[in-house]
Amino acid sequence: MAIHSKGLPFAAWDPRGKLGLGLSYASAAVGASHLRGWPTTREMPDRSALEIVDSLVHDQDVKTLKDSLTICHFTHSISPPLKFEGCRRITEAVWDREVTDEELENIAKRIWIVQRMFNIREYGGKKPYEFDTLPKRFMTEPLPSGRAKGKTAFIDEEDFINSMQALYAKRGLDTEGYPTAEEMKRLEIEF
Repeated sequence: MAIHSKGLPFAAWDPRGKLGLGLSYASAAVGASHLRGWPTTREMPDRSALEIVDSLVHDQDVKTLKDSLTICHFTHSISPPLKFEGCRRITEAVWDREVTDEELENIAKRIWIVQRMFNIREYGGKKPYEFDTLPKRFMTEPLPSGRAKGKTAFIDEEDFINSMQALYAKRGLDTEGYPTAEEMKRLEIEF
């Protein structure tokens, strides 16, 4: 009955009102945090979330970098907004050397995978896809009013599964949500 993901209650943003937001909440290491990824769209969840996977992964990486640089996530509202390029420039200033986009992307991906490995260890025997979930109500109970009246977080359960599988593939995870040996080697992570 509790409305949470990975034990974290939802903030003001209901995933039934934004395409792919449910995927962000379900895949975030901390659960239902709007500070872990925000799909770049204003669309309703009335079609497949597959189309936002790339933008979600990119935004998850940018938010991971901002956390690492101890920068407020709300810098998206300044002009110009602080995005990936800004994080790269700040990292270059701190490290006093050039940083490639690939190097910075790999830093974010490495942090994301390590957080995932922590959850795999701490969830004691559960397979990752078992904790990458949303409350059933968001999947089956449409919003009763407002702009997104009648919408659920995904068009159906199959869309949720397909979207999660696409995110897993983009993140270098297998179909159960575990990091692949190839991705671990590429990111130079020992486990």
